Amino acid sequence: MSVVVGYIPTKTGFFAVTEAEREARALDVPVVIVNVVGYAGYTVPTAADERDLEAVAAHLTAHGVRNSLRHINQVFDEESVTEAILTVAREEHATLIVLGLHRRPLITKRLLGSTAQSIVVAAECPVLIVPDVDEPDPRT
Repeated sequence: MSVVVGYIPTKTGFFAVTEAEREARALDVPVVIVNVVGYAGYTVPTAADERDLEAVAAHLTAHGVRNSLRHINQVFDEESVTEAILTVAREEHATLIVLGLHRRPLITKRLLGSTAQSIVVAAECPVLIVPDVDEPDPRT
C-alpha cells in the first residue's frame, strides 16, 4: 500500500508532494513519486530533472516519510500520462493518488482533455486534487 503522487516541478507539484506526505504519514505508508518524461525529454516544464527529484525525496526522508521514485520515459500524449500514473497506482497498491491541478483556459481543457479528470474517472482508489498555488515556492 502507498500514496502515489504525480509530480511536476512546480510550486503546485511540490504542494501535491506535501499533501501526499501528510496523507502517507496518517496512513503509515510510503509515498511513490511518479515522474513522467515525454518524448520531448526534459525540455518540457512538466519533466522533473534528477536534482529536483533528489530534493523532493530528501524532503520526504527528512520528514520521516518512506519514499520511492517511479520514472516513466517516452510518454507521447496526455492519455499516456494518465495510463502511466494509473499503472503505477495499481502496481503499488495505492490507497490514494495525489495530483496538482494547474489552471488552463476552459477552451484548452475542452479541446485537449485533462489528465487529472481522466485519472479521477478511471482510478481504482480515491484521488486527491490539490489546487494551483500562488504562494512563494517553498523549495527556494
